[in-house]
Amino acid sequence: MRTAGLVSLVCGAFLALVVIYVFLRSFGMTIVAGAIIPVAMAMTILVIERFGMSLNLMSIGGLAIAVGLIIDEVIVVIESIARDELGLAKPGDVIIKLPQPRQPAQ
Repeated sequence: MRTAGLVSLVCGAFLALVVIYVFLRSFGMTIVAGAIIPVAMAMTILVIERFGMSLNLMSIGGLAIAVGLIIDEVIVVIESIARDELGLAKPGDVIIKLPQPRQPAQ
């Protein structure tokens, strides 16, 4: 049973890295994003054990949701860093440059 869980863990991590690579199109950034996930999970499990709690189905489900949120935040932060490095417009700049609506003639 432990082997099946390990295979599922490795398969899930690999698929997550593939999805991150598809979004970022950068091998280096994918490695950075992939390194954050195990560090965050290790810190979480250490805190859970420190407070004497155990991992049950609900806590593992919460960790799975947290991994999705971490991946989402990593993609947003890396895209923001890339936008700043390339000198691209920030999302708010587009709104400011839109033409102002005309005032009705009186």
